Amino acid sequence: MQSNEGSFIAISRIMRDHPSDLLWWPMWNLGIPFHHTYFPLLHALDALVSALAGIHPAMAFHQVTGFFYCVGPVTLFWLAARVSGRLAPSFAGALAYSLLSPSSWLVPAIASDAGGLWMPRRLQVLVYYGEGPHITSLALFPVALLLLHEFWKSAPGSRRQAWMGFLAGAFAIFTALTNAFGAVTLTLSALCLLVTLPRREIMRAAALSLGVGLVAYAAVSLWMPPSVIHAIRVNSPTVGGPYYYTARSWAGLAALVLGFVLLWLGTAWAKASTWNRFVVLFAWVLTAITLLNFIQV
Repeated sequence: MQSNEGSFIAISRIMRDHPSDLLWWPMWNLGIPFHHTYFPLLHALDALVSALAGIHPAMAFHQVTGFFYCVGPVTLFWLAARVSGRLAPSFAGALAYSLLSPSSWLVPAIASDAGGLWMPRRLQVLVYYGEGPHITSLALFPVALLLLHEFWKSAPGSRRQAWMGFLAGAFAIFTALTNAFGAVTLTLSALCLLVTLPRREIMRAAALSLGVGLVAYAAVSLWMPPSVIHAIRVNSPTVGGPYYYTARSWAGLAALVLGFVLLWLGTAWAKASTWNRFVVLFAWVLTAITLLNFIQV
């Protein structure tokens, strides 16, 4: 009963059986707009696979999410190998990503939930909790981030820049339409990478990113209208909460920002490369956000 699979499979089944009638979802909460059920990309893929292969939506869901579970380390390897030019360390990182879960080492509650320090957390959240959309977005976001960086670095006005901008926007759309956490993760990663660029490049890259983001959002706004974003903002503090902002929340945010600034200054002083600085900053942000949920003050 802990799994989200039933809801996701139901959405996929309706998308397969009634593709021309996706404005209203009558089955939950006395009826809601269809785009308030969940971000639609993974469910659309499941429905497509189910229809083309003639299999049950549940099997399609398992096949598609299993594929993205396997692809996640591959996209991470590609990102690492592309920016470092070193295959062996990139492969080792992807292998560690496949098998290890540092969150279990840092938080006893996560280790207990996962079944031990050495249990793969990604596999557990997919199999036990049915977090297919989250796993899928984690597989997509390294590609989106790498394409965004290539877009920044392309010669202005070149054909390559146009292609990189198109592809970066497309994969940003794919990531965002799969899972809200994926959209947030991609945004945080892009900001962490942006501030590691040479100062003369930051404003240009920020303007390019803003342009891609606006065009990408305009393209998906039918499925992710402002009303959905507003509903997430309003409802999220009360889901499993309360998670309203308190003095403790602001203190935690201040500690996160302070640590970020110190690491940004420290890595600049050490003359670390852009991507090494990114890894340090991005790891700090996601780790701090996770730990703050478990720290009792």
